[in-house]
Amino acid sequence: MQHIPFPFQNEHREWEPHFCAFQAANERILRDPIIRRFLEDPEHVRLLCLYLFQSEPFHRQKLEEAFRRFYFEIRFVRYLTLMMRYRALDFHRIRTRWTSRMPLIYDRPPADRNSESWGEYLASKYAAQNEPTDPQTCNSPADFIQSLNNESLLSAFGRLTERQQLVTTLSFAAQLSDGEISRILGISQQAVNKTKIRSIHKMRREIQGKKQKNEKLS
Repeated sequence: MQHIPFPFQNEHREWEPHFCAFQAANERILRDPIIRRFLEDPEHVRLLCLYLFQSEPFHRQKLEEAFRRFYFEIRFVRYLTLMMRYRALDFHRIRTRWTSRMPLIYDRPPADRNSESWGEYLASKYAAQNEPTDPQTCNSPADFIQSLNNESLLSAFGRLTERQQLVTTLSFAAQLSDGEISRILGISQQAVNKTKIRSIHKMRREIQGKKQKNEKLS
C-alpha cells in the first residue's frame, strides 16, 4: 500500500517520524478510502500529528470533531446525490407514462378539424371576442362558454368544476402563465398546474367517451 506523503515540507519536521510510524502500524485502517481522503487534507494531518506528538486529550477531541464533520459531509453529499438520482428516475418514469397514456388534447386537432389544435381553436375563439385581457373584468368561464360553438368541447367544458373552468379559461383562453393565474386566484403555481392537468384529462375522457358512444349508435 502506498503511504500518504507528509504534507509539511519546511515546518513540523519533528512530526514526520510519528506520522510515518502511525502509517506503518495502521496499514489495514489506512486501506479505507474514507480514512485516506481524510488524511489528504493537511489540516487533518496536523491535528493527527499534534495528538501523536503530544498525546493530549484536547488534541484527540479536536481530531475526532474534524473527522465527524468530514464524515457527515461525505454522507450528506451521498444522500443528496442519491436523492437527485432517484427523483430524476421517478420524473422520467412519470413523464414517460403520462405522455404515452395521456397525451394532451389541446395539442391535437378536434375530430372535425384537420390542422387547428384545440388550444389554437380556443385561443382564436376567445381572441375573436375582441375584449380586454384584464382577468378581473372579462376572463369569466360563463363568457367563455358563450364563445364555444363546438358541441363536444362545450359539453366537456361544462363537466368541469368551477375552479377547473376558471383555470382552464385563464390558461388556454386568456393565455396567462401559471404564475399569473396563481397571483390572481391566490393559490400556488403547483395547485394551478395540477388543476389544469386534471381539467385536461377530464375533458379528454368526456370527449372520447362521447365519441365512442356516437360510434356505437351509428
